[in-house]
Amino acid sequence: MKTIAALIPLTRKNSEHHFGISIISGSIKALELNLAELHPKELEIYSSYKHERRKMSYLLGRLSAKRAISELTHFNPFNAIFIDVAVFEFPVVKCLAIQNIQLSISHCNNIGLSIAFPESHPMGIDFEEINTNNRGVLKDQMTLEEIQLVEYLFSEEAKGYTLLWTAKEALSKIFRTGLMIDFKLLELDEIVKKGTVWESTFKYCGQYKAISYFSGTYVCSLVLPKYSSFNISELLKVFKFLD
Repeated sequence: MKTIAALIPLTRKNSEHHFGISIISGSIKALELNLAELHPKELEIYSSYKHERRKMSYLLGRLSAKRAISELTHFNPFNAIFIDVAVFEFPVVKCLAIQNIQLSISHCNNIGLSIAFPESHPMGIDFEEINTNNRGVLKDQMTLEEIQLVEYLFSEEAKGYTLLWTAKEALSKIFRTGLMIDFKLLELDEIVKKGTVWESTFKYCGQYKAISYFSGTYVCSLVLPKYSSFNISELLKVFKFLD
């Protein structure tokens, strides 16, 4: 199993925060070498799964999440952390030694990506593989204004629609609704390229922004409060793991 993790400082006008981020990748056999990191309840849940795809997604989420938590809190051992699932499927950190920590988890193929952040500073993350066959499906979830943005900014529409999708899904994780919300309510109203990243804002959720990055065949979007800032180069060191 390959892994990368980092602790990234966040700056606001009157406060400072941090978030932990981790990306892991590996085959199911490589991931299962780390089963000792699972909490007893997690191991019981994992053992109940019959299909390899479900086992894979579970391990990618739990193993990457615990590394992100460790970056933020410096807490170990991993098997003392139980990452439970709430009624709307968002992750919940349960550990007596860790308080007021939240998670956002995403996985695709054999890669797991997680961020851990303080409850006082909401964030969300998502990444997807760019697939031209999904262009039509993603386009159907966009408003006319968003379609016009993509047509104006991107020569490859699949890349543009995937960027919008990841930004919207990351925002929906902050609201803890996931795919249950109409994604047109999470409309993006501006997308600006800034160096190697794209920064977006939301029409109806003006207090948030999205930072998106294309890495190989993937696009990853991090959503955070609009007036929070961090060193982009620190994040890109982690995202380049996807190349």
